Amino acid sequence: MSLHDMVIANADGATVRADINNAFAAIVSNFSSATAPAGANLFALMWWYDTANNKLMQRNEANTAWLTRYDDNATYPYYPLKYIKLSHAESSTTNGGTATSGSYQTRVINTEDNDADAEVTISSNVITFTNGGTFRCNILTPCYRVNDFRSRLRQTGAGATTLLVGTNGYNNTAGSYAQTFSVIVGEFTVPAAATVEIQTQVDTTKATDGYGVASGFTGSEIYTVAEFWKVADV
Repeated sequence: MSLHDMVIANADGATVRADINNAFAAIVSNFSSATAPAGANLFALMWWYDTANNKLMQRNEANTAWLTRYDDNATYPYYPLKYIKLSHAESSTTNGGTATSGSYQTRVINTEDNDADAEVTISSNVITFTNGGTFRCNILTPCYRVNDFRSRLRQTGAGATTLLVGTNGYNNTAGSYAQTFSVIVGEFTVPAAATVEIQTQVDTTKATDGYGVASGFTGSEIYTVAEFWKVADV
């Protein structure tokens, strides 16, 4: 476990050899230390194993921040596999709720299906990203008999902004009925404790089942489904 500035200074043979050995020791141990390399010990794209937190870190290309590449403490240690799944679930025969025309409306999110690493919490349909970070997502938002509609992922509270906008959706209010989806796909970054909502805007109000029609099958009725993969810390 050692750090080194990767500079071999002029000195007598034994001292130079010792300095080279120390440099190699730092490299083969991934500059392992309980504290991050700093000052002359910092290099763009270098590795550092954080022995205090059991994480393998890599310096970014601009040499301005550390990126987590592997977390020994996590259920899914590689960040691209740090998986979160949330959904809107109701008891059998319960429809998805009324879709009201006009401004964007918050979709129900009431079930935390997967979040082994405790990256989010949900309360009153608000998703809080506890630690923040950069995430990729795939979100399905169903609608029924509302004509045109579209969904978005919206950061609320301080720093409110639209993070991603979903695909256009359409289903007829008369004639051939079908339940269709607006799909939100992309990558976004939020700070720690950021609050986020999934929201939908519809052209025509549809009471009771505008946000999804119950199947009546055994088990829960599932409507909005949101998947997230964490790819980097903030």
